[in-house]
Amino acid sequence: MPILIPVMRVMGLGFFVYMTKSVVNAKISRNMQFKKFFFATIGGTIMSAVVGVWMALNGFGPWALVAQQLTNAVIDTIILLIISKIKFVFVISKQRLIPLIKYSWKLFVSSVISNVFIEVKPLIVGLQYTPNDLAYYNKAENYPRVIATSIDSTLSSVLLPVIKEVQDEKEKVLRIIRRFFSLSSYLIFPAMFGFAAISTQFVSVVLTDKWLPSVPYLVAFCYTYMLEFLTLGTNQTLKAIGRTDLVLKIELAKKAIALLIILLVVLLAENPIFFAYAGMVCALCSVFIETMIVRKAIDYKYRYLIKDIGFNFMLSAIMFAGVYCIGFIPLNNYALLPMQIVVGGLFYAIASALTNNESFKYYLNILQTRFKKKKLSEGN
Repeated sequence: MPILIPVMRVMGLGFFVYMTKSVVNAKISRNMQFKKFFFATIGGTIMSAVVGVWMALNGFGPWALVAQQLTNAVIDTIILLIISKIKFVFVISKQRLIPLIKYSWKLFVSSVISNVFIEVKPLIVGLQYTPNDLAYYNKAENYPRVIATSIDSTLSSVLLPVIKEVQDEKEKVLRIIRRFFSLSSYLIFPAMFGFAAISTQFVSVVLTDKWLPSVPYLVAFCYTYMLEFLTLGTNQTLKAIGRTDLVLKIELAKKAIALLIILLVVLLAENPIFFAYAGMVCALCSVFIETMIVRKAIDYKYRYLIKDIGFNFMLSAIMFAGVYCIGFIPLNNYALLPMQIVVGGLFYAIASALTNNESFKYYLNILQTRFKKKKLSEGN
């Protein structure tokens, strides 16, 4: 596809923009000024959407996507530079560079391995199975990934700078990571279980019935991303305490096991759905590997993990059963889908309140505090 050559070259220019943006992001994250991310993201998203849609409607083809992505990155970076008031000095400091390289090269290698693996999996599906299978696979992965990534990135962006402040105090680090798992599982479990429960109705309404063969893939990816979130907290913890060597070792071990599982699936399974469920098995193996290594670093035991996430998992699983059963009511999917979402949300909230769930009380307290502050500001 010759058109990809100029597209890739122009997209490569974004490297310099992302490089600058990453420095600003690090500065803002360290100072816990996350409101600035909100304003930058809103500005970049709106402007890039206008540019992308206009170019698409005027026949620019794939260049509309290129312009949309680059515009988003440029505007985000410009807004962040303005509101953060960071001044760049074009000087290389060996005293800063050498420790930075020692810390980051392992993260770089780990990230490259992870991203190459992510990009290779759809390629294997396309080569081993049919183009239709690849379409169902890719389409099904998009939605759970967006939900999981949004929740994960929001929580992890806070976790890293918080742990960094107390990295030398093992007991405090342990308390923070346990709180992270409890609070994040309270959000990610019902989101993934709920999405799996409404998958048939969702695909029928949003993507139309021709995409219904993608439902089994969508369910598999919901469970996969639900498990992968458990590795996020441990990964961020190791980064915060400076153990990037363990991050690299974990990544190598995870990918070695994943490669073995995928090879077995490709050789033995004719149905591509097994390839999607292989990802779930890989994610489960990753949880055990990461928890085992982090246990040695900060004394985070398996029983802590079960205690921190167990009740939220059970509550979400019960919600899943109820929402899934609603799908058998003889109504059209346009009526069933909103009914499932509302009933699932109400059940989870009421059950959390009745069981005195700690995570529920934490989030409720945040909402009440913000509501009181808003009323006070309006009164003044």
